[in-house]
Amino acid sequence: MKEIGAYKMPLIGFVISLLVVFGCMNIWILTILSPIFVFIVLKFLKIWKSKERLLIGIPAIFVGIILFFAVFSYEISDVPMQDFKNSSHSIKATVIPYSSQNTFQKTYINVTYNGITNSTLKYRVEEAKKKIVVVSGEVKGNISGNVTEYTVTLNLKKGVYAVNLTVGNDTLTVGALRLNTWDIFVLYLYFPGMYLMFLLSSLYALFIFGVHIIRSGQKKVSKNEKKT
Repeated sequence: MKEIGAYKMPLIGFVISLLVVFGCMNIWILTILSPIFVFIVLKFLKIWKSKERLLIGIPAIFVGIILFFAVFSYEISDVPMQDFKNSSHSIKATVIPYSSQNTFQKTYINVTYNGITNSTLKYRVEEAKKKIVVVSGEVKGNISGNVTEYTVTLNLKKGVYAVNLTVGNDTLTVGALRLNTWDIFVLYLYFPGMYLMFLLSSLYALFIFGVHIIRSGQKKVSKNEKKT
């Protein structure tokens, strides 16, 4: 029973820490601060040894990131539509569906140009990972009030796509996914997941190492003072 009790606080620390990392990942501005939050959690639980903090904190960061991308992949694996617009708001587009596992389902991109123009909409579909242009073309628009509307219809195979849309001198790039949940998870875990694992765990290890050096220095000073 005593041996089981010895693992109680480290286990609690691990679970709370991975949940903290998961929460920080949902608020991107806090992601870089998550190693400090993990340190605070373990300090609050009175886990003082640097080795224990490393053995608990680094796996918690890894699992927290994996959990985040698992949930993220599930959430975006079947999104019926997604809206995009460029910085000048001159072009707005809706991708229907944005993500789907059904490669037989057509993708419709409804584009609205803020103004009246006789220019055609030029589009270029690129496979995002391989950087290969799959298809390109242009469509005529329909003037409706003070805007010009276009519709692009695409047949997309399995993959991740970036679609460049151009009307005159204005451009907009939209995305489309044709992957199942597992494929999306693997894609995002590879990057940026692996990058974040390395970055956050390295920052955490450096932070623990720095605290350990400061603590060791304080102990030496304390011993010297006692001797004198």
